[in-house]
Amino acid sequence: MFVPSAKTGKSMILDATPRKGVIVRNERGTFGHVPGGGLTEEALVVDVYTDHHATCLQAEDWRAKK
Repeated sequence: MFVPSAKTGKSMILDATPRKGVIVRNERGTFGHVPGGGLTEEALVVDVYTDHHATCLQAEDWRAKK
């Protein structure tokens, strides 16, 4: 599936089937661990979509086409 990147707005391809992954959300509602920040954090299990370039079995074939 193609979705726009939140950083660049360009389309990126993701594997269509998500995997379960863990994220950490702090009391500010932002994600990630804040060492020594004294924030209450919670771990959430969520659907995580992987960049297709990381899992493509034909990645080498596509690189050779350039």
